Amino acid sequence: MVKAADLYHQASTRGGRAVDAMLAGKAVFKEGMLAVGGAMVDLGLAVGHTVKDKDDDTAALIGLGFIVSGVAAAIAGAAARPAAKTSERGNTMRWQFTVIAVAALALIAAGCARVKPRPQCDFYAYKENRAAAEAANIIRLTPPVPGSITDMPLNYANITDHKITNKVLVQSTRAVRRDNGLLEARGRLVNCTDHTLQIEARATFYDASDLETEAPTAWQRFSLSRHAVQSVAVVSLDQRAARYLLEIREGR
Repeated sequence: MVKAADLYHQASTRGGRAVDAMLAGKAVFKEGMLAVGGAMVDLGLAVGHTVKDKDDDTAALIGLGFIVSGVAAAIAGAAARPAAKTSERGNTMRWQFTVIAVAALALIAAGCARVKPRPQCDFYAYKENRAAAEAANIIRLTPPVPGSITDMPLNYANITDHKITNKVLVQSTRAVRRDNGLLEARGRLVNCTDHTLQIEARATFYDASDLETEAPTAWQRFSLSRHAVQSVAVVSLDQRAARYLLEIREGR
């Protein structure tokens, strides 16, 4: 015998099932997760596109994190099994997500294949080996009280501005005697960054007794292109000049 309550339920729902609400919830969840996953992948792609020509590993990792999170969200959404009436829309969203995921993988592959431009600078190695390299230069200015002031090597380029101590390295220094007897001090610098730097250089010249032959030269300004190896040259005004100290700072 059929209960009246059952007849009422069938009449009011036209044969609806108790699990229909659950299936509808799964459909909403699936569509929502696919949408969220696609949005996160889009955001990751946008970040990757912004930094693709820049050596910004942190931003690239953030973009990759968005992509991975988006893929995870889409997988969670795809795992849900909605009612048949939402399958068509779900298939469309799956195709859209597939296209986005393929594009994301292509971006990741392109990023992995990128070769960083030379020269590459290792400031950790520079800090570890700097003292030993300077110790090899026996020509230096020393204080009357040992240890009170850091010894300053001559025939050397000193970066005096802390703003560029992690941006510029000195590749080499040397001096040549011009035909007129004046000394030309040269320093070869490396821009370790991805952007052009404005640099200033000057020199103080000394005779064979380490006495200044003249006042420090005026600051000379020049542009140092990104990842460029470029030389600066400063000329003395006195033929007695035998040694030099180059000073490098950021342009002001």
